[in-house]
Amino acid sequence: MIEPKAGIFLGRMTARIRDKLWEKAVAGSQSGACLQAWTAPGEQGFVVRTHGDTSRTMIDIEGLHLVAIPRTNN
Repeated sequence: MIEPKAGIFLGRMTARIRDKLWEKAVAGSQSGACLQAWTAPGEQGFVVRTHGDTSRTMIDIEGLHLVAIPRTNN
């Protein structure tokens, strides 16, 4: 894996290694957040999972994964 930006890691790995890294990231996140994405069969070609407060929410609408950004009342 490479780290193009602090805390952002890119690489290709097996599902087993991906899941182990996820467990480690979640355990070490404390009050932070984690997001993991990988290629998968389907319309969009990827799957995303999140943990903690990412300030954005992943929603699934009939199999289509979208990002919901909360509105701010100004």
